[in-house]
Amino acid sequence: MSSLANGYVVREVDDRPALDAIRHAIVRLACGHLKCDIPPDDGDFLNRIHERVAVSEINALRLHVFNGLNAHAWCRPSYLALARSAIDRLVGNELAMQNKVNLSIQMPNDETSTLAVHADVWSAETPYEVVQWTPLVDVHDTKAMYILRPEVNRTVRHRMSTLKDGGRDFDLFEAYRDEFHWVPVKYGQTLIFSPILLHGNVRNDTTESRWSLNCRPHRAVHAV
Repeated sequence: MSSLANGYVVREVDDRPALDAIRHAIVRLACGHLKCDIPPDDGDFLNRIHERVAVSEINALRLHVFNGLNAHAWCRPSYLALARSAIDRLVGNELAMQNKVNLSIQMPNDETSTLAVHADVWSAETPYEVVQWTPLVDVHDTKAMYILRPEVNRTVRHRMSTLKDGGRDFDLFEAYRDEFHWVPVKYGQTLIFSPILLHGNVRNDTTESRWSLNCRPHRAVHAV
């Protein structure tokens, strides 16, 4: 498990059968869209999806799987259950979360699927949440995502505020390239991190495709 001092933890999921069931449901939905047989190995099928789908077709596949998965009433509670023990300790046990679990697919050398460096709280997300990010295949190097170390993350706003344009043309990734940590996560593990930290991904230069799910559980707010 990674240290909390890094702003994230990587841990084994609480319910491996639930993760396997979620992944198999995703594979079945993908095969339904592609009109192909269910494969004998779910992980191998997902890792090699780029052998079946062109870059121009991947978003249609992603949307089909995303909609089909979230149509199931069990989707959100099953996904939350993957990391419930850690989330209860980090956020509390009175939780709310977004209405849908997000799905990302990043095929090798696909320039259209990169996610620029950002912090979720910069988009009006609450700081009283965590990001629960779970790959459906092993991820490493550029197949993984990167996170900026907390002690460096604290310097970003001040540095940007000193620029004449307020940081609009500031290339955050290039400025902090050597400070980002690429987080390897194996299938069967989940990554939980603070929405305050800058993170993102670059072009996947590995030979395999990445599939991942994410949501943001947060502390529920009660009227008084």
